[in-house]
Amino acid sequence: MRHQLPGGRRRKRARGLLKPQHRMVLGLVSLSSASLMLSLMYGNNDRAKARVPKAASTRSRPRAAVPLPLGGTPPTTEASDEAIAGAVTAVAPSIQRCLDASEPDLEPWNGLSTAIEVQLTESGLARADVLDMKGAPTAFLGCLGAALSVAAWPSGGDDILLVRVPLRVDLAPKIVPLGG
Repeated sequence: MRHQLPGGRRRKRARGLLKPQHRMVLGLVSLSSASLMLSLMYGNNDRAKARVPKAASTRSRPRAAVPLPLGGTPPTTEASDEAIAGAVTAVAPSIQRCLDASEPDLEPWNGLSTAIEVQLTESGLARADVLDMKGAPTAFLGCLGAALSVAAWPSGGDDILLVRVPLRVDLAPKIVPLGG
């Protein structure tokens, strides 16, 4: 009866239950849900987590302990930015003299920028370590210990203060005269 009415054309039967545009959307939804399931299944892997570097921590860096002589200069002031900066400034020329005196032995560390980590307690200078220079010559470390113990470091108070003194190993090129 339908074919007898004006404009009544017979339609082709659609394959499946969904229209083509709905099939495409359903395919995208199923693909995204599959990727979500895979990420949830394998996302809890501890080895896959990104490691965040801890800039403030120096525990994992190789270090060389600086031997400090007994009976160093006792602290005269409490720790403040000015007192610490003054001690670091006072120590800088002595550190440079130690670098100059140990120049041939420091060749493996030429060009290294690192720090001397100084611990201050209520009694003043308690410990010092040179970071990233494990195996440094003992004569150089002894010279650093003598240079650090002469400076008037402030008291750390009840806490332990860590002060990083910059250290740059720049060895001067040797001038060798040509034979003549």
